[in-house]
Amino acid sequence: MNYGKAKKVEAPIQAAKTARGRNKTPPTTLTSTSGINMRTKRPEPGDYQLTEESIDEIKIYNERQKKRGKVIAVSFILLVVLLFFTCIGWEKNYIYAIIFLCLSPYLYIILDHVEAIDKIGRLFCPPNKLTIKYEGYINALNEYEEEKRRQKVKYWFSLSGLEFENEVTNLLIKKRYNAEKTSNTRDGGVDIIIKNPIDSSITIVQCKAHKKPVGPHVIRDLYGTMIATGAKDAILINLGGFTIGVKTFAASKGITLVDVYGLIEMQKE
Repeated sequence: MNYGKAKKVEAPIQAAKTARGRNKTPPTTLTSTSGINMRTKRPEPGDYQLTEESIDEIKIYNERQKKRGKVIAVSFILLVVLLFFTCIGWEKNYIYAIIFLCLSPYLYIILDHVEAIDKIGRLFCPPNKLTIKYEGYINALNEYEEEKRRQKVKYWFSLSGLEFENEVTNLLIKKRYNAEKTSNTRDGGVDIIIKNPIDSSITIVQCKAHKKPVGPHVIRDLYGTMIATGAKDAILINLGGFTIGVKTFAASKGITLVDVYGLIEMQKE
């Protein structure tokens, strides 16, 4: 963790598409009280009749198929355009045709980076059975990780203020920081102190378990405490995130911002 720069650690939510119907024996699922289907275990290649060796081969094959499909798709589009010029008459539109032919290599490069070209190329080079199984495994794995992340978010928001401070302290200690929770009669809203054993400097941490973004007054008070205590750095943690005013102030003062997704990322590292 770099305390010298203001940053907001986050992990954007990206919902995974499912492909359970492709597997004859999908992993067992159960329904939580919130109505969300949760996998009882992490999907494994064997659940989809795959091995680690076959996955490596499939990746190589898919990359080749993807490139081949792109070449065919782009070539097809360029051919359609050329046929269009042919139909309307080269004699009357030869200048445009010449310009098109000169620009074709550049158009090819541009089209090669268009996402829709991958879908068109997939029509020309459809996936084989192993690829379909692999895609089903990857989709299931992404779904599992997404559900796992949602459960972590739910857990963090379920904590009381004191429990939240204790969990953050334990997390910092697991990350091998010399973190110590302050007493209940803490001064200036400081919940945790991180001591640097090399230069004896300290970093103050304030924990907020609010579900909504905190406003500028919170970070201004923390900055005032940082100056008053002579702390080298400061960290503001709030589950619900921060307003634009807080982000702007933090960037100008070198204060680190961490939201619930930042805490989850710290747990992964």
